Amino acid sequence: MKRKTGLPLVTSFYGIDASKLPSVPGWGPALRELFRRGDCFTVLGSDMKARLEALGCPEEKIQIVHLGVDLDRIGFRERRAPSGRRVRVLYAGRLVEKKQVLDALEAFKKVADLRQDIEFCIVGDGDLRPSVEVRIRQLNLEDRVVLRGAVSHAETLREMDEADLFILPSATAPNGDMEGTPTVLMEAQASGLPVVSTFHADIPEVVVDGESGLLAPERDIGVLAKHLKHLLDDPGCWAEMGAAGRRHVEENYDIRREVGKLEGVYKRLLTRG
Repeated sequence: MKRKTGLPLVTSFYGIDASKLPSVPGWGPALRELFRRGDCFTVLGSDMKARLEALGCPEEKIQIVHLGVDLDRIGFRERRAPSGRRVRVLYAGRLVEKKQVLDALEAFKKVADLRQDIEFCIVGDGDLRPSVEVRIRQLNLEDRVVLRGAVSHAETLREMDEADLFILPSATAPNGDMEGTPTVLMEAQASGLPVVSTFHADIPEVVVDGESGLLAPERDIGVLAKHLKHLLDDPGCWAEMGAAGRRHVEENYDIRREVGKLEGVYKRLLTRG
């Protein structure tokens, strides 16, 4: 199509296409050809940019364009220790290997053994749901964990508004699949939730460790539990973390700003001599 029209070719990478697919037979040569012929390649962050460079994409052709969220649709609420109810920890995401819902559940269990004033809500569905259901029973958490399943985006935002803390411990799946920048982490921070996540893919750019949330190494349930316990033991830090998260998303992941950035990419390519 590019040869027929003479138009510039822009390709956007989002996650699996920069992690798992390059190792699939046939994809390597195709990507090298694409990198040679393409004019611009957009990625979600610095980690993904480095992965594309390692695959042979010229650095000067790569442009970081963040995924953005519509901040007008996400209300901000300052978090404080709740009175008369349990602290609600929320997980929202597909129940798949790279999103490590079972690690989140195990970390919650470690903390729930020490405190009776917390509960866990899991929003999402996927291949791991049967394993999650079994593990909830094995850990005797039926009265502490709510498995909501798949819900609408509007309902997910309502769950965020009602939650006190958010957890999403992503990791590289055995088949090589990785995250890009999970949108729910931007939405959770925009809503004022302190976040617990992992040093994975471009998550450290989305969640500022020690400021808007706390990050753990991939698959380190002990550190995840430690972070959850720290937040539960010090609810006084929730408001500051939540405000930092909202500010970070406003400055770096506002969908209007990112749309303008992408439009700028297209305009520069169309007007270059």
